[in-house]
Order: sequence, then C-alpha cells, then structure tokens
Amino acid sequence: MSQQPVQTVSGKLILLIKAGYWLALLIIAAMVIASFILLQQMMATQQHNHTLLDIVSTQKTLSQRIVFLAGATGAGSRDKQPALVSALKQATAEFETNYDLLLDQTGADPQSPAKLDPKSIESVLFAKPFHLDYFSVGLIANGDRLISAYESQFSGNGGYKGGDERVNLDASVANATLSGYAALGQRITADADDRSEKLLALHRTLFYATIGVIILVALFIFRPMSNAILRKTHELIDARNSMAFIAVHDGLTGLHNRTFLTDHFDTLIKGTHRRRERLAVVQLDLDRFKQINDTLGHAAGDYVLVVTAQRMRDSCRASDLCVRLGGDEFVMILGGAGGTEDINMLARRILAHINEPIVFQGTTILPGASAGIAVYPIDADNAGDLLVHADLALYSAKKLGGGNFSFFSEELRRELDYRKQLEHDIKVAIAERAFQVYFQPQV
Repeated sequence: MSQQPVQTVSGKLILLIKAGYWLALLIIAAMVIASFILLQQMMATQQHNHTLLDIVSTQKTLSQRIVFLAGATGAGSRDKQPALVSALKQATAEFETNYDLLLDQTGADPQSPAKLDPKSIESVLFAKPFHLDYFSVGLIANGDRLISAYESQFSGNGGYKGGDERVNLDASVANATLSGYAALGQRITADADDRSEKLLALHRTLFYATIGVIILVALFIFRPMSNAILRKTHELIDARNSMAFIAVHDGLTGLHNRTFLTDHFDTLIKGTHRRRERLAVVQLDLDRFKQINDTLGHAAGDYVLVVTAQRMRDSCRASDLCVRLGGDEFVMILGGAGGTEDINMLARRILAHINEPIVFQGTTILPGASAGIAVYPIDADNAGDLLVHADLALYSAKKLGGGNFSFFSEELRRELDYRKQLEHDIKVAIAERAFQVYFQPQV
C-alpha cells in the first residue's frame, strides 16, 4: 500500500474520531445544562409550593381569627370593642391580601374547565363541594361590612343593626373556610408531588442518557483512541530500543560494536582496578577470510562471521565483552582473567572452538583465527594502549603461520618504540629537509 492512501485513511480516521469526540462533548454538555435547568426548576417549584402552603396555612388561621373576632366584638363590652374591631380589620385586610396573592400565585381562573377536574386547584376554589372562593370572598365582604358598621357606630354616624352581618360570620363559615383551605393545601401538595415526580423522572432519564453517552464515548472514542495511543507508544518504544540496540551492536553478528567498546572500556578498566584483578584483551582476526569471500562469496563470508561471533559468545562468560571492530576483526574483553597460565588456557580453548570447521551449503570451511593478547595492568593501564598492544600481539601471532595466539611482550614493546621513533625521525627529517637523493628514477 502506498504512503498517500495510508495517510488519507489515517487522516479520515482522525477527523472521524475528532468529530465523534466533539459531538459527544456537545451532547454531554447539553444534558448537563438540561439537568441543571431541571434542578433549578425543581428548586423554584419547591420554593413556590412552600410559599403557597405558607399562605394556605396563614389563611386557615386568619379565617378562624376573623370569625372569632367578629363574635367577640358582638359579645364584648363597649370599651373593648374598638380594639377588637381594629384587630378584626387588620386580620380581614391581611386575609384579603393573602387571598389575592394566592389567586395570583396559583393562576386559578373561575372560567377554566379545569374546575371540573376534582384533582385540580380550581375545583377547590370554584366548584363543589368546597367553593372556597365563595366563602373567602364572603368572609372578606362580611368582615368589611361588620367593621364599617362598628366604625359608624363608634363615630355616631349611624347605628348597628345586630344580627344581620354576624349571621354570615359564624361557626359554619369558619368550618367551611377551614375545610376548603385544608383541601386546597392537599391539592397543592399533590400537584407539587406529581410535578416533582415528573421532573425527577425526566432528570433520571437525562442522567441515564448522560451515563449512556459517556459509556458510548468510552467504548467507541476513548477506547480506540487509547488503543491507538498505546500501539503508537509501543511502536515508538520498540523503535527507540531498536535504535539504541543498533547504535551499540553490530548489525550482522549482534555483538557489541566499536562505539560501545569506546564508551565502556574505561569503565571496565576502573572496575578491574577497584577489584585488584587482571583484565585480558584478546584481539582476533580470521586468517583466510578474504579467501573465503573470494571463492565462496560474501554470503559465505557473512555466515562465517556470524558463526564465529556465536562461538565467541559460547566460549566466554556472560560478564565478558565480545566486540566486532569491523570486517573480520574481533575483540574479547575478559574480566577477572587470573594469571598468565589461566589466560593461556582460556585463549587455547577459545581458538580451538572458533577454528572448528564450518559447513555452509554443503561446503566445509576451515576459517582459522589468530589472537593477540594484552593484559591490564601488566602491558598497559589505559584502553588505547591495551588495544594497540593486543593488535601488535595479533600480528606477531599471524607471523607464526595463523591459528595461534601471542601475548604482548617486551620485545614487541621495543619494536613498537622503535617504529614510533622511526616515524618521528622521518617526520623531523622531512621537516628539516635532511633527506638527500642519490638515485633519480627516470620516467
């Protein structure tokens, strides 16, 4: 599959996930707002019902107070009547105000067909058997008439005709009004409960719908998204680990490479010095590798390198370090190497294993390997010199005919010093023009 279609599919998937994500957020936000509005409405309705019930309770008390004061005024002495009339006037005015407020708060309409419904507030106010509106208005009107009559009597502008007004403010009026308001309170409570139940049912529906949307978002948006993120994270981790492995390992043999050796050789030397041990640097080279490549091909050469690397790993401990420097050159860093005889035996065993025949596609290959050995701290005390000395010992072993190993020695050190001095002298001679030409080749 080409890269362009993959990017197109990936882009569409990302857009689809984004669209689903924002749609889910909008739905959840709408449900949360609706739930908030419903909750506010429930609280406002509950407060409104409490206000109505408080008014109803007050009206029940005031209706009984008006009837009581009307009777007490008629039966009381003349000197007490003004105070009783004043109290009656105050109670009647408050009763009238509350009744107007009650009608306004309930929105009751005497012409509404709802008064035929026995469960409605209008049926209590305007229909049988309570006719609360009739008794409330009558209570207010009769109270006002009674108050006016007494006030006229007190001012001397007229006389009071006993019995006419009070006949409509007796116990029957009190009982009818009281039962009417009691029924009104029950209707208000029932309506409030019914409305609250409906709002609660709607609120529960919104809640369950919100939970359902959240579950759908989790299943169809967040789970695929999290799986994709997890998959990409694993891919990135694998890629990082692969890059880290490739950076310090040889791609063909899987051994550590020169970079790893450069970074960690000094640490190995410090650890060896701290433990007061010896460290053997064994540099190996295949004697007939070029011949194998030339005659059998590079595939055979690669196979020989892989087998050699595996045999190196098999011949040493897990704490030892096997490195491919490049081509057919290898290095083994052997910690805790012991004495010279121990290193000698170990080198023989390693070379014997590496020099075993290798079969490649029916052809038996005799790779042959030579090794040079330098020992810390005897031959050198730093990584660079140890590698140089091991390399000199390797070439010394190759001079013996291959398949052998050689330790770095004082003779090799003197040869190295001689070569270094010779190189230095040549550089100085060139700089000082100390060379003289005795023979000039003719071309």
